[in-house]
Amino acid sequence: MVGSLVVDRVMRVAAFPRAGQTVLARSLAVHPGGKGANQAVAAARCGAAVRMCGRTGADGALVVDALRRAGVDVGAVQQDDPSSGTAVVMVSDDGENSIVVAPEANARLPEAHVAAFLAQAAPGELALFQNECAGLAAGIRAAHAHGLRAWLNAAPADDTVRGVDLALLAGLAVNETEAEAMSGHADPEAALRDLAARMPAGTVIITLGAAGAIASQGG
Repeated sequence: MVGSLVVDRVMRVAAFPRAGQTVLARSLAVHPGGKGANQAVAAARCGAAVRMCGRTGADGALVVDALRRAGVDVGAVQQDDPSSGTAVVMVSDDGENSIVVAPEANARLPEAHVAAFLAQAAPGELALFQNECAGLAAGIRAAHAHGLRAWLNAAPADDTVRGVDLALLAGLAVNETEAEAMSGHADPEAALRDLAARMPAGTVIITLGAAGAIASQGG
């Protein structure tokens, strides 16, 4: 797992604020998070042997501790940054969420550290990435070169993600917004066809919020 370590500040609201509007949250909670950390914990709880590569600061100790408690190997987590990644998460009553992330330490994860981490993996192992850390494209190329099965959770879908060679991926997981940004298609089914065509040997999953998900395997 090459991914983000983030301190999540989660606010529950009736509905998301419109531009210029202030709303009161029903509650505020602080949790260990980050897409990379969350996926590492989930995989470990399912019985997988998981190694985590990432970067945080002293203020992110709760994230590293949560990984360790879940059985994740944190030997490749650097903990020397001045500021850990932080996310402000709003969760609405209808189950949707809106997230703003300050990457901080995640944006300063050295490419050389990632490359050395991936070089320790055996060919055929799964390497999972997302776009909250530095060096995404280089990491995916390194994983592919070492014979690893690279999966990408393409969030957030910005120019960095659009620069990734999807043909190098074994799998891609995106939501509707990210699928549109990467494919140019607002319709999820059309986006799925476009992305799958660019990954002839891979799996594409598009999550649809409360409506579930759609997927394509092998183009």
